[in-house]
Amino acid sequence: MLSRQTGGSGLGLPVAGTGDRVSISHGGANMGYRAFMVLYPVTGDGVAVMTNGEGGRELRMEVVRAVSRVYDWPDYHPEKDYTKFRIALWLCVAVFGSAVLIWPLLFFLRRLMKIQTSNRPRIRTKLSAAAKFLVCLSGLFCIIFLLGVLLIPEALEFIAVNGLPPSLPLYWIIISYTPWLCIVAVAPILVLNITAWIRKYWTIAERLHFGLVSITIIVFIWLSFTLNMVPDLP
Repeated sequence: MLSRQTGGSGLGLPVAGTGDRVSISHGGANMGYRAFMVLYPVTGDGVAVMTNGEGGRELRMEVVRAVSRVYDWPDYHPEKDYTKFRIALWLCVAVFGSAVLIWPLLFFLRRLMKIQTSNRPRIRTKLSAAAKFLVCLSGLFCIIFLLGVLLIPEALEFIAVNGLPPSLPLYWIIISYTPWLCIVAVAPILVLNITAWIRKYWTIAERLHFGLVSITIIVFIWLSFTLNMVPDLP
C-alpha cells in the first residue's frame, strides 16, 4: 500500500521523499469539514488534523506546520509570503500574452491589407519571422505552465516547498519541462534580438517589444529555479 506505483503514489496515498524522509499523506474534504494527515513511517512521527469548518483548509496546514517546526520534519515548513513572486509571474504571463496575441495579429493584418514592410531580402524576412515564431512558441508554453501554477489553489506554495509532484498527467509532465525549453531557446533568442537591432529589423517599437519579451524569458527561467518549478531531466 505504501510502495510507489505508477505516477509516484502508493495505493491511494501520495508518497514523497526518500530514505528516512519518506512520508505518506492525504487530505480530506466534505461539506463543512476539512482534514489532513501525514506520516513518516521510518521515524514513526505523524499528525492527523480534523476540522469542522469550511475554513479548515488553512487551519489544518497551520497545525501541520507547527508540528513540523517542533519535531524538525523535512517538510511542511512555515509558509513564506509568495505575493511578490505571484505578481512577477503574472507580469510574465502578461508580457508573453502580448507577444502571442500581437505578433500573429500584426502578421495577418499586414497580409490582409497587403502592406509591404520593406524591400528586404527574402532570407532577412524569413529570419525575422523565425525569431518571432520561436519567441511566440516559447511564450505560449510559458503561459500554459504559469496559468497551471497560478490558478490551482496553493499550487505555487506547494511546489516552492516540495517541488513538482511526481504523479502528473502526461500532458502536464510535458508542460513542466517548459523552463528547460526556455533555457535551450534563450541563447538563439538573444542572438536574434541583437541581430534585430544591428540590422534594424522591424520598427523601433517592435524591437523594444521583442527585447522586453526576451528579458522576460530570462526572468521566467530565474523564477522557475528560485521557486523550485524545474523538474529533473530524465
